[in-house]
Amino acid sequence: MCGIIFSNNPIISESRFRKAVHRIHHRGPDYSSVEIRENGIKIGHTRLSITDPEKRSNQPFTSSSGRHTVIFNGEIYNYKDLRKAENFDWKTNGDTEVIVELFEKFGARILEKFIGMFTILIINNFNGEIFAARDRLGVKPLYFRKSNNFFTFGSETAVFHELYDDLTPSRSGIDQYKNLRTTFNGETFYNEIREFPAGHFFQGEKFHKYWTLESPNMGDVSESGFIDVFQEAVELRIPKDVAYGSLLSGGIDSALLTKASNSKYSWCVGMDGMNEFSESTSNALEFGTQHKNVLVSSETFIDTLAEMVEQRKEPLSVPNEVLIYILSKEISKDVKVVFSGEGADELFAGYDRIFDWASKAKKFNIVEFANLYSYTNSINLEIVESAVQPFMHFHDPYLIVSAFFQQFHLIGLLKRLDHATMLAGVESRNPFVDHRLVELMFGISYHRKSQNGALPKYLMREASKDILSETIRMRHKVGFPVPIAEIFCLGEKIDRKVEYDYWLHHNLSILNWDGDFSG
Repeated sequence: MCGIIFSNNPIISESRFRKAVHRIHHRGPDYSSVEIRENGIKIGHTRLSITDPEKRSNQPFTSSSGRHTVIFNGEIYNYKDLRKAENFDWKTNGDTEVIVELFEKFGARILEKFIGMFTILIINNFNGEIFAARDRLGVKPLYFRKSNNFFTFGSETAVFHELYDDLTPSRSGIDQYKNLRTTFNGETFYNEIREFPAGHFFQGEKFHKYWTLESPNMGDVSESGFIDVFQEAVELRIPKDVAYGSLLSGGIDSALLTKASNSKYSWCVGMDGMNEFSESTSNALEFGTQHKNVLVSSETFIDTLAEMVEQRKEPLSVPNEVLIYILSKEISKDVKVVFSGEGADELFAGYDRIFDWASKAKKFNIVEFANLYSYTNSINLEIVESAVQPFMHFHDPYLIVSAFFQQFHLIGLLKRLDHATMLAGVESRNPFVDHRLVELMFGISYHRKSQNGALPKYLMREASKDILSETIRMRHKVGFPVPIAEIFCLGEKIDRKVEYDYWLHHNLSILNWDGDFSG
């Protein structure tokens, strides 16, 4: 897990570029490097050493032919199998070398072979051509700017503040945020910065889609079928060279993940009167993990929120991002890698009221969907419609909503998780976001996944009969709430949407972006 920066823009000075690399030092506190070339190309990398932590795998990394140099953020989990398939004199035991050497042999087709989370940037050292790619579901973030036919790429939008003086807040990006808690369709919070699309690669100065969720599974998945794919996804993600642990709440997602990963450490975070410490401690005792519950005060929450917004130069999506960061600072004292259950709700239709509505609707109604999904009192239907539009070709409301949650909603949560954990120098791994598992479960009937809302995550519960105790297996979802009204003293009986509007307002006010806020 790392931070990457690249630019071929000659107006960017070496000193500014070095400051930009330092800006994301938290993403890779073990090693950082800057390479400045005479042709204006600048390459920066910060490394969190996990896979083959030896110096030989430091980046930028150049192929044995000398033709290409790669910088890379993430993990290719099946890199050992890819190594074995090639008759090649490998110089390292890591995945970075596999990426650049196989790219020279297969080109962009290699992306179809990768199982993992990644943003990759490869520079042709002979002609300066750029190849960039992002993983299928957008687990790892990547942003870019095009200026006068020059390109700049970075793992976080904050690096662009060190490189350019002309960044301006995006009105459309802020409006998207107010309605849907995130930016989308390539928008960011700045007019000059774009988000690199998930499931795409960039080559020949054009974007190409190499993956999307298109073919719904209209059959069924057995309990053993799910467990087999899930267990393989977990085992692929278990690091061999460093210690790891698992987030562990009271729910079945984290319990199954902790058990399947055989984690030695576990953690839970919460606030006074709103936590699952009792349940998580009970689960930890059953699994035999070294467990820690982290209690966060209102004062710490407010201070940390301001710190995170200032660091990122953009508002946070949801309040629990603050808790994840505070927890990650504790996690970093023991391990570099933590397993997270992110993606399970999307996989198993865990958002009951929306999926229940979609499974019963004969026709997709954007007004009804917006009222169920959007948290704000000031819904802009045009914005909601633009977010759903890429999935309307499925026609069936249940499939539209399933694809929306898997490819839109989830990517916002993954950005939240990446920013919060990496700010503390911790890598999160998410087996429920394995693309093979997503493809397997997409289209499986709502009745099978959730018994039509009567028993959420029904298939997962049934599949866990021989793995988890009945108490853990049948415990209902609590969610990950944060008492915003209490933290900011808004009153005891405040409406949820009013509370959310206040959250938006407070985030924007930290950046002085709330001048025309209406909520």
